[in-house]
Amino acid sequence: MTSILLSAEEMFSIEETQSLLEDQIFLSSCVLGKRKVSAALLSPPSSNTSRSSSSSTSASVRTLGFPSTSNHSFEIPTAERSIAALEFIGFDTLTATAIYDRWDSRPDPHRCPDDLIDYAYSDISRLNSPSFQDYTPREAMAKIGMSQDFQDALTDPRFTSICGTETLHYWVKDTLMINYATLLQLQARLKNHAARSRAVKKSRRARIQDIIQAPGLHAAQQQLQPSSSVTATFNMTPEDYNIPSNQIAFETEGPVLPGHIVLYKGKASYEVGEGWIADDGSLNMRSIATYAHGDFNPESVAYYWTPEKEVAEEYREWAARRCSWSETWLIRIQIPVQFVNSLTSQELWYSPNWKEYVWYCRGVKTLPAKFDSLWATGETDIIKGHICSYLSAQVTRIKQENVQTTMTEDFAMKIGSSGRKATQWAFMQRNSVERLREQIRGKIHIDITAATMAQGGFQK
Repeated sequence: MTSILLSAEEMFSIEETQSLLEDQIFLSSCVLGKRKVSAALLSPPSSNTSRSSSSSTSASVRTLGFPSTSNHSFEIPTAERSIAALEFIGFDTLTATAIYDRWDSRPDPHRCPDDLIDYAYSDISRLNSPSFQDYTPREAMAKIGMSQDFQDALTDPRFTSICGTETLHYWVKDTLMINYATLLQLQARLKNHAARSRAVKKSRRARIQDIIQAPGLHAAQQQLQPSSSVTATFNMTPEDYNIPSNQIAFETEGPVLPGHIVLYKGKASYEVGEGWIADDGSLNMRSIATYAHGDFNPESVAYYWTPEKEVAEEYREWAARRCSWSETWLIRIQIPVQFVNSLTSQELWYSPNWKEYVWYCRGVKTLPAKFDSLWATGETDIIKGHICSYLSAQVTRIKQENVQTTMTEDFAMKIGSSGRKATQWAFMQRNSVERLREQIRGKIHIDITAATMAQGGFQK
């Protein structure tokens, strides 16, 4: 059998490593803090543990794009605090080493609250410096030590419109966060599999021993001896995907309910975060919040959805492009029209007011009083309007007197080749979001698309 070389930094015990090697999930020894693993790690969640009907569940789920067999592999860091982990999430080797060395040599580790990932986030804050404003996105990312693959993903011309909806710093940090959360989840999957596999093997050995010791069954001994060549099935549970098995049903997307409207959101699986759907079926809306300085929320979080499936699908593909190891979600919610009509709403389509309001929100500037009704606490519940697709740095560099002439229709995101402007709904008030949470329970559908790496990797 393959010899076990356990790095001092590995988070896997000798027993876990032994089990993962026996099951042919680990395919190599640990080299430079990494192990080669089977792409079976990216298998779909099993539907055997879910409810058979969506009538009493919080969401229905469908899996897409998962291959029937996984005959390829990829490398994964074996420790969450390592140079290899920093390379995995997007830094080049030189920068990853420098960040790790700074963290590892901090003067008082017991009193320093910052983890390695905090050092990484601090390192990229240079992107907010005025000295970076004249660099192209690729030049800026090269300056702060992002890998070539990371740069290629964030400058992919297919996603120029989406990339423009936030600052470069936002997307770099967001991508690092997704990749890091994905790494932690993949490591957790490995440990969970090892625990399940060891339990199955232990139970099997106990049953065999009972049969062997039973009188009159000597002939069965040769047939029931455990075989070292048996490979365990990598059986993923919905919990491995941050969704509770008791609250989902594996079904195709159902029809729109009478008297309801549909909204969509596309995200990376781990971007949604653990606990969006709790074990009791309740929803943690904070896990899908958009933080301040989006198009319509100047100071507080807001909750953005789009009525256009094509727009949400483009955001999902953008997440998949930035993290090859993460599954991606296309979320559909159904909301009663009666509930929507009970909320106060305003429309903000491409117009002089749209230009001015977006310019203020993106630029961290004090808004004039005429816009108070859009964002202030206790005011508008929903803002419906167009999506701005230019980088915040480009928007904020516009002088106030030039906003109306510079922010042409090109600043509004378009849907595919149709030329239609993409739209969004921003839920602005905390109390209305709490009510929304109750209204959509049991009316959620999630399409989970396989990670790009599970399908053989990104095809240029």
